[in-house]
Amino acid sequence: MPRRSGPFRIRLLGQPDHRRFVIRDARRLIDMFWTGKGWSRKLREARLFADPDDVKRTTDRLTRRHLRRHEAERLYVLSLIVRVHADEAVSRSHIERYLQNALVMGVDHERCGTGPTPDSLVEIIPPPVISLEEGR
Repeated sequence: MPRRSGPFRIRLLGQPDHRRFVIRDARRLIDMFWTGKGWSRKLREARLFADPDDVKRTTDRLTRRHLRRHEAERLYVLSLIVRVHADEAVSRSHIERYLQNALVMGVDHERCGTGPTPDSLVEIIPPPVISLEEGR
């Protein structure tokens, strides 16, 4: 579960049948571990995670918080095409409401890193209100 780039690393502890994870701050030369409220040099004070998905979500949250604070933000617009296969009874407003609830977009930070450079973060954020325009 190691990250290719990013300021935090996941460290595996324990036996194979009783695995636990901790988060280490890779920005520092000395080991610092996430306690759930801050950072500590003592491994025994580190928050232990049993669920790999939970430790990944926490690491992602810490990474976003770190990068948002230290880097300038730029905004780009990505146009998408929504193709709907349905009978005539489905209106544009039906599709807009559907997409507001069902649309999930993201970037695979685990596989590709958090962005094109080590201290960058790329996020895809769907708009809170979806308004479709009729295409050709």
